[in-house]
Amino acid sequence: MIRFNQPAINVRLVMSRPAIQERLPFFMFILSLCVISFMYGFFSYHSKIFPYNQIKKIGKDIKSLMAKKWYYVPADENEFISVNKPGAWQSPTLIMSIDKDYALVAKIIDINGNILHQWDLNWFKIWPDATHIPEDKIPRSKPGTIIHGAVLLDDGSLVFNYENLGLVRINTCGEVVWKLARFTHHSVWRDDETGILWVCGELYHNEPLENYPNFIPPFVESTILKVSEDGEILDELSVFDLLYDNHLEGLLYNSTINDLNTRVSGDIMHLNDIEAFPSGMDEGYFKHGDVMISLRNINAVVFYDDHNKKVKNVTIGSFVRQHDPDFIDGNTISIFDNYNTGSKQKGRQSRILIKSFDQDTSWVYYAGSEENPFNTNILGKHQWLPNRHLLITEARKGRAYEVDEQGTIYWQYNNLVGDGKAGAVFEATRLPVKFSREFFEQKVKECQNSL
Repeated sequence: MIRFNQPAINVRLVMSRPAIQERLPFFMFILSLCVISFMYGFFSYHSKIFPYNQIKKIGKDIKSLMAKKWYYVPADENEFISVNKPGAWQSPTLIMSIDKDYALVAKIIDINGNILHQWDLNWFKIWPDATHIPEDKIPRSKPGTIIHGAVLLDDGSLVFNYENLGLVRINTCGEVVWKLARFTHHSVWRDDETGILWVCGELYHNEPLENYPNFIPPFVESTILKVSEDGEILDELSVFDLLYDNHLEGLLYNSTINDLNTRVSGDIMHLNDIEAFPSGMDEGYFKHGDVMISLRNINAVVFYDDHNKKVKNVTIGSFVRQHDPDFIDGNTISIFDNYNTGSKQKGRQSRILIKSFDQDTSWVYYAGSEENPFNTNILGKHQWLPNRHLLITEARKGRAYEVDEQGTIYWQYNNLVGDGKAGAVFEATRLPVKFSREFFEQKVKECQNSL
């Protein structure tokens, strides 16, 4: 074998000083363009001049495209109802979900998965003329948003939130009864005695607020809305003012990370649930008139008296990014603890916590396991059933299931959308047995005859 040994050649390209001097004006010109572009970009963003709107639109379109990825996941099951054991609570279930082709739907199914009634909740058909939404927040393509918070009224009409866009009531035929042009989101809770709807709202601020100088625009002000079944706003309470007036300013600045100031910005509180103590429950630590709110971004649940707006308790720190706290009785609540802080190696598991206020104790009632993983880092709902089972909405996994305290699953719905995928389930709620197929068929006839 013949080998050729060649010395390594080290080549250095050296530009002569005259050449550098000759090209210097060109380099300075390019550098000047970069500096001018940067300065103009900075100025146009803060002054909101061209091309501010074009850049924001492009950014929103990219963000919307990326957001769509979480709506669908590989399906773990191949049947809509994969578990249906004796002992499961026998009543219809309202499912708010995303279907194939990014369609938003609400459907009522029986225990076997048969569809009793269904609504198409296409934003672009139901609210094509929305004028209350800023240009950069107007939906551009399906689904446009999600359905986050819904309640079925006694007459079979549906009230629901288009997340951060507005509150809508439609009848059983899918016709709009009313629309509330406010930035509502996350939850709709109905007081069975008064019919009042408690709804999460928010206000967007691009200018500072006098009482909150360390809130740096843009930021979101969470509000507590009381809405009639006719769509009229009866009352609105600022969460900022509630905490400030109760000398709880520290909660307003929990998200700051600065050493020399307490400036905060963006979605400071992230109100994600409101529930009044039910009139049908016996009083204990909680009294009729008490209201419970969940503030996700500061990991807190706050209780206040709706009559005098005095805060009576703040529970904070024993859960992470929680959703949907519910009253169990006059002394006890449960919390959907998303708990998205566990290590990937051990498997991140969400939990249902119970907290007793008369005994000042709390414990994990239910958590995921290696055999039955349970995790959703966003969204999530739970509902206590008359048989003491829990109906859990595992949003990101696209399923809802009924489970007992020992972790036995009695019923499971999987939102299969085809191509081996499951679509997100935003909310599942067991309904009274009166909401049968016959009930909705009659209601459809009534609204059709009224046309």
